Amino acid sequence: MNVSFHPHFYFTALPNPILWHAVSGDTVILPCVTNTSGILNISRYKIYWQTEGRLVVHLLYNGKELPTQQYRRYHNRTKLFLDQLEHGNFSLMLSGIEPADEAVYICIAGAKPLTFPISLNETHLMESNSSF
Repeated sequence: MNVSFHPHFYFTALPNPILWHAVSGDTVILPCVTNTSGILNISRYKIYWQTEGRLVVHLLYNGKELPTQQYRRYHNRTKLFLDQLEHGNFSLMLSGIEPADEAVYICIAGAKPLTFPISLNETHLMESNSSF
């Protein structure tokens, strides 16, 4: 199902959240990609990532990143691929995964909000106590 909210800017809605598994300390890339028929003028868009609980993970407004609007726990841990934004790639890199990061992440972009829910489950590695 394609939903259009700009003549050259389309999102494909996903029926269910994507489930990601990560280990403490990992870096993950949470995907949010559009189908575009040209170069997007990012200075006209608001692109933000938030958790289902509405914590702001990353915000780009009128082409400018606003780290002061981020929830404190995400400071210096998130990154958009700035050179790919005009091509419709709004994916987010989240580094230093920790247990508190387990949440549903939502990418919202453009004039009309359309969400891409992504569930991130933090997985702990178990140390083996066996001896040889």
